[in-house]
Amino acid sequence: MSNENFEDKLRTVCTEDIYIPQKFTYAIKSGLYENSKKWRFIEMKKLVASILCVFFMGTGIVLASNFLGNLWTNKGVKTALEYGYVQNIEMDYNVQNDLGIKIDSIIIDDSNIGIVFNYKVPSNFKNIDNIVLNDIIIKDENNNIIFEDGNENCLSTGYTNEFASESGTVKQALLLNNLNHTYPKSNNLYISFSTVNMFRNQKNIKTITGNWIFDINVTDKFINREKIKYTSSQSEDIEVIEAELTTTGLNVEIKFNVPLNSEELVRNIKVQDNAKNEYFSDGFVAENELTTPTIKASFPITIYNANDNLKLIIKTDKQIIIDLNKVK
Repeated sequence: MSNENFEDKLRTVCTEDIYIPQKFTYAIKSGLYENSKKWRFIEMKKLVASILCVFFMGTGIVLASNFLGNLWTNKGVKTALEYGYVQNIEMDYNVQNDLGIKIDSIIIDDSNIGIVFNYKVPSNFKNIDNIVLNDIIIKDENNNIIFEDGNENCLSTGYTNEFASESGTVKQALLLNNLNHTYPKSNNLYISFSTVNMFRNQKNIKTITGNWIFDINVTDKFINREKIKYTSSQSEDIEVIEAELTTTGLNVEIKFNVPLNSEELVRNIKVQDNAKNEYFSDGFVAENELTTPTIKASFPITIYNANDNLKLIIKTDKQIIIDLNKVK
């Protein structure tokens, strides 16, 4: 194989839609593009071969499939995962009534909790395209209710649900978000449910009952988690009450001096970094819209890719630009 063909192959690996953690693609790209390194081509081939062999043998991922890498769609969460901010869970399937369920991984910070469920479904149920856990309850060791659908006292203000299925493996990524509170620094998560509804083409084709209970010991990095505070410049139109950067996103609380339409505002608020990259809100709640509104918004920029100085840009009847500066 010629050097040119080999480099083309490597560029394909680094750019096509396959989930490879950033630290691996960075090492590969460094060898291709950083001429100042003066790496010889044969050394580069050995390094890349070693990296890819270790990675793919360790994870069992097949290059032809991007199924697992596309499970998370939240950009802030995906960035955190690329930097290793995840807890992989080793457990056996909890099998009841021919349905096995286990938890593959979790991710926790102040405003997001992500859980990946792994289902071993009965062989006669193929092409499942959704699974719903109507009665799931998530608590911690202090009986804080992290999530319970329909319970207004639970800490989560919303959730998104991603689903993927391939070759008999069914995975579901549940992402809880919390803009009104900070998730507690829990040592344990207790997850329980008794009803699993399987769907195909938006039809409930099977309901399986059981008593699935999971007790997860939370890793220290989720307890001693990092966050960065930002101060803001002044404006006569708005007051930035708080701006905090976490491992999965930037959370901003803003008070307005005039009424607003939150549906329009959510499409007209963004954060911009020094390179002019723009990050639009991926979570939003509003209070007192008709008097002096307060909004809480999250943006998919994280401690891994944020600058010391950011701009909060809000477009109402005019454009408002607020400087956000990292607290040293």
